[in-house]
Amino acid sequence: MNAFDAQRARLKAALERSPSMYPGSATAAKCNNLPLIKVGLVGYGNWGPNIARQFQTLGDALLVALCDLCPDRLLLMGKAHPQAQLTQNFADLLTADLDAIAIATPAQSHYILAKQALEAGKHVLVEKPLAATLDEAQELAELAQRQNLVLMVGHTFEYSPAVDKVREIIASGELGPVQYIDSVRVNLGLLRPDVNVIWDLAIHDVSILNYILGESALQVSTTGKACTLPELGLHDVATLTLQYPRKLLTTIRVSWLEPIQRRTLTIVGRDKTLIYDETAEFAVSLYDSGVEVEKENIGQTHHQPTDWPVNYRRGNKKSYALPQAEPLTQLSQHFLDCIIRHRLGKPCTPRSSAQVGLAAVQVLEAAQLSLEADGAIVDVKTQAIATTACDASKLAARFKQSESSPLGRISSMANSDSSDRIAQIKNLVGIVVVGRNEGEQLNRALNSAQVEGCTVVYVDSGSTDDSVAVAKQLGVEVVELDPNSAFTAARAYNSGVKRLQELSPNVEFVQFLDGDCALVDHWLDQAFRTMEGDRDLAVICGRRREEFRTRNVFHRLMDMEWNTRIGELTECGAEGLMRLSLFNQVGGFDESLIAGEEPELCLRLRRAGGKVMRIDADVSLHDVQMNQVSQWWKRTLRNGYSMAESAWLYGAAPERFYLKQSLSTWLWALVIPALAIATALPSQGISLLALLMLYSFQTYRVARYRNLAHGDAPPDAWLYGLFCILGKVPELQGQIEFWLRLALGRRRGIVEYKQPLSS
Repeated sequence: MNAFDAQRARLKAALERSPSMYPGSATAAKCNNLPLIKVGLVGYGNWGPNIARQFQTLGDALLVALCDLCPDRLLLMGKAHPQAQLTQNFADLLTADLDAIAIATPAQSHYILAKQALEAGKHVLVEKPLAATLDEAQELAELAQRQNLVLMVGHTFEYSPAVDKVREIIASGELGPVQYIDSVRVNLGLLRPDVNVIWDLAIHDVSILNYILGESALQVSTTGKACTLPELGLHDVATLTLQYPRKLLTTIRVSWLEPIQRRTLTIVGRDKTLIYDETAEFAVSLYDSGVEVEKENIGQTHHQPTDWPVNYRRGNKKSYALPQAEPLTQLSQHFLDCIIRHRLGKPCTPRSSAQVGLAAVQVLEAAQLSLEADGAIVDVKTQAIATTACDASKLAARFKQSESSPLGRISSMANSDSSDRIAQIKNLVGIVVVGRNEGEQLNRALNSAQVEGCTVVYVDSGSTDDSVAVAKQLGVEVVELDPNSAFTAARAYNSGVKRLQELSPNVEFVQFLDGDCALVDHWLDQAFRTMEGDRDLAVICGRRREEFRTRNVFHRLMDMEWNTRIGELTECGAEGLMRLSLFNQVGGFDESLIAGEEPELCLRLRRAGGKVMRIDADVSLHDVQMNQVSQWWKRTLRNGYSMAESAWLYGAAPERFYLKQSLSTWLWALVIPALAIATALPSQGISLLALLMLYSFQTYRVARYRNLAHGDAPPDAWLYGLFCILGKVPELQGQIEFWLRLALGRRRGIVEYKQPLSS
């Protein structure tokens, strides 16, 4: 028996002994007199709604709990699944009366969420990939086995009738020995911030190949390019070349940038060729075509093309009519069936088991290593470089960086376990929390900071509540600012950084956090990786979200204000991860500013050669606690004051810093209305009508911009536009106050718009 026949025999045996994808009816639990399987779902982004729909409709399941950090998504969840309990806290799912938890969150969170769910005794369905690293995937597989629980990975295409047919045809031997396989998976978007195109798209093809061939790749070489966001190093196009046993060559090409969606798998055999096209009416087609060689003529001299010992056979095409079954439905039902079999004392191994997910992660991790090594061939099992497609000396230099440099330490993280990586982040990052009369919110902020395990410093600006006592009780280092000097956020930040560097001299990055915010899990890891990928990055910021966005109109406005553009910016928000070397080089924050200290610092950082970047990731949950018009007025007045001060300091510089915004306030809040009022009588009131129309048009312009550029829903966009116009008045008041105080030589204190709260 040759190698090809042996492979066919293994595949046939696997097909015969593998449990049916449909072992029972849609109500297998009821048929066995078992209670329905109670399922909870965490994550309601792009894929979560599809999973929720499955467990809502399948007869064996009862969708009882839904979890997401975003309040807007929770509202959507509640409307679509009114019977389910809603929560923003994943711990609620762990303690709830649930049999299983489905995880549809960003890839970086799969490991920790799946681990906690398994430890809580829940069966787990986790979206692909199983985990972000090989070590994490291995740990999850071993934990599920120890706990005797079902751990299944969402390799959806393994449950496709078309892919099943492909596997069946290969096992039948109808293609003859497979010569090579080519896979293409391209479309326009969606660019993801948490993974590159390999981990998002190529994992589908890797899982399909491993499934239809019944074995995993031995070696992989990867090339790619970050076309859209090169500053983030986020590869959006890549080509993987994999070698399977028996020297079977396979290529996978993936891209987020092509306007026409193509999802094809071409398997060229010696006798026939099979094409699997996900987008075609008949997904699987068999072509009786190929190349035939007259072996008796090989080696002879051929002077004419007709003498060439090669003939081309172009035969018939056969397409297969396949069952119209949704793969995700089959996957979800299979997950439920496996749980039912566990209940009956007949445990089974899921088709896309933890070991299957582990094998896919192993290939992807080797592909990622090859990508970072400029296309070097990497051994999948050992994760070692077998040979290189680039200059050997350059590659050696790339992987033998000084261990004293942060980049060298981060490069070593690829082959270290997750605990080592976390320990290195703890040593390099410190957190500075600043606050004044934050009440119970400070307790939450400090707890969220301590979870990261980094050195935490709390700076208090003369609180009259028990904020200092709360911080000390939590064991946080506390800096109390001298009340004899003016309190400013800039002064608090600088004092915190100074104390942080005294406590931890090796810290190279500082994460700032306001006392009324809670740091989001995994933010530091994402920001830290991005910073280490580009030595010119001075600041990385993310999306601050209002935790209670629907509480009132002011909370909605604040949540939209935090939603800034993704990519390289001119300024950042308060919750930024900063490179301390550049921070110290420019002298930190300007302590004379009562507001606007972050934009001003970012200006100096950019002048020093640093870059400011926002990535598409949540950094914190915030509660603005704004319930009155007077609070909104004070905050907007403070913005106007800061705007005028910034324009005064740097408006004449090449950046013309905040000059345009400052002049816009004077134009819309004073000049235009003054002209309209002055000409009201001569124009018989037409000028006032024109003023109203002009304001309406400007509101429309802002709303349209917010809708197109930031994706705000039309009601939100119009609300934002309206308050942009209304806010010109308090902004003008703030600017006038600045110029008066400047003329009189009087400095303004901080503007507080929140009332002190007791903890």
